[in-house]
Amino acid sequence: MITEKDIIASRTEFLDLALNLYGIKLDGYRPEFIDRRLGVLASKNGFNSMFQLKHELVNNELFAKKLEMNIAVNVTEMFRDPLFFKVLKNVINSNFKTRNELRIWHPACSKGHEVFSLAILLKEIGKLENSILYGTDICHESINEARKGVIRGKELKKYSTNYLLSGGKNSLSEYFKISYDNALLSHSIKERIKFSYHKLGTDSSFQKFQMILCRNLFIYFNPKYQSYLLNSLIESLEVNGILCMGLYEPIEQLEGFEKLECIDNKNKIYKKK
Repeated sequence: MITEKDIIASRTEFLDLALNLYGIKLDGYRPEFIDRRLGVLASKNGFNSMFQLKHELVNNELFAKKLEMNIAVNVTEMFRDPLFFKVLKNVINSNFKTRNELRIWHPACSKGHEVFSLAILLKEIGKLENSILYGTDICHESINEARKGVIRGKELKKYSTNYLLSGGKNSLSEYFKISYDNALLSHSIKERIKFSYHKLGTDSSFQKFQMILCRNLFIYFNPKYQSYLLNSLIESLEVNGILCMGLYEPIEQLEGFEKLECIDNKNKIYKKK
């Protein structure tokens, strides 16, 4: 089994190889996060040393192409942090009362469960028909899964609790078509969502948005890269646009924060000045 000491000793060389051979830039991640992910990657591929991991990187282009996707953590959940969604509903109603169209971006959306959640919330407050939600991610497999709009039946039961705690008006199952062990998102909601591949921090923003939800991503990066990403997100927002961060992602000390006004500190919701 690969040791933590071996990973730490070889981390810099591995990152340099990824950058110099394939242009894959991973130095924005926190070192301890990279170490954990390299350990998982080695274990997944049956490697017992960093030498084997580096050898695979150098000699297997397919492995290299999937490196960023394997380093990234693909975690998603419907109505995660229910109180956040309850507060967000009021924020949307008060800030976009007269807005005819809402463009909303979910960078690093994984399989799209948070995007589904917000779409359902917008449906219940009568704003979905005039909204377009964009979900993007670095992982092609996750985007392909998100486009299907399918969640497992057992997940639907768990998510129903989150939904009700977030102030849901109906039964969550009303927004899905149940088929065997799966639940398919209803067409009227799915048609308002667009999923595509996008590398946050590298690919340019594709338009201006009224709202961006980038929750639980910054925790994986070092402060310097967090500042870079924050400014990238702010640049993608219209003036008075809303930025939502993860509950454990304080951004007050980051360069660029002065361009934001805090709306709800507990739920990490901000407005662009």
